[in-house]
Amino acid sequence: MRQDRNRPLLATPDPLERLRVLHAERDPLYRAIADLVVDSGRQSVQALGRTIAEQLAVRWKQSA
Repeated sequence: MRQDRNRPLLATPDPLERLRVLHAERDPLYRAIADLVVDSGRQSVQALGRTIAEQLAVRWKQSA
């Protein structure tokens, strides 16, 4: 994003601070409507896929 000139919200003297503010504003909203919230951390793609599949399986069983 550093080189992308098509991001008007980041056209500020301190784009990193702007990202922090946007995250603080938006994260609670995204979490409130999310069906799943998964911390990707530093796990492999395979491990992350298993985590998501497991969480979806639990939700699917709960809804049945």
